[in-house]
Parts: sequence; structure tokens; C-alpha cells
Amino acid sequence: MTKRLDRPGVVRIDCDVLHTWMSAAIVAADTPYAVVTDERGRFSFDAMPIGTYELEVWHERLGTRRQQVRVSAAGSANIEVLYSDKTIR
Repeated sequence: MTKRLDRPGVVRIDCDVLHTWMSAAIVAADTPYAVVTDERGRFSFDAMPIGTYELEVWHERLGTRRQQVRVSAAGSANIEVLYSDKTIR
């Protein structure tokens, strides 16, 4: 099946034959700067222009976090996104 996603956001897909453990999520981002983390939660963007950006991080159980990030003249920034234990459901 092919379906066009016309707006940014998260689309959840669940199995409709009682397989509750079978699910997926599609994140449609309205930006050229979108990445998926590796198995340790690390990520990087290539060729980010110098400037200040709003970073949005999404986790399927822990939700969304947003924070300002400044990319320096060296073209790098260290970012740490933390979720508290209270966020876990």
C-alpha cells in the first residue's frame, strides 16, 4: 500500500487483528534536517548552517522534547536531551 502524507506529524500504525505487540510509527518531518538515532541514542546532522535552531526530539513512549540549539562557526554543537523517570508510563 502506498499513501501520501500531506502534513508533518506522527502516524501510528497498529495491527487490527489483536496483535497488540505489533505497531509502528511514521514521522513525517517538514524539514530537510531530520535523522533517526542509532542504537545508543546518538545522532548527527551533516552540513548544518551556522545559526540557532529549535530541536524537536520524539520518542514513541516518552513523548516530545524541544530545545534551542546554537550551531557555532565550527559547525558543531553538543546536545543532550534528557527525559525524567516521571515521563515513563
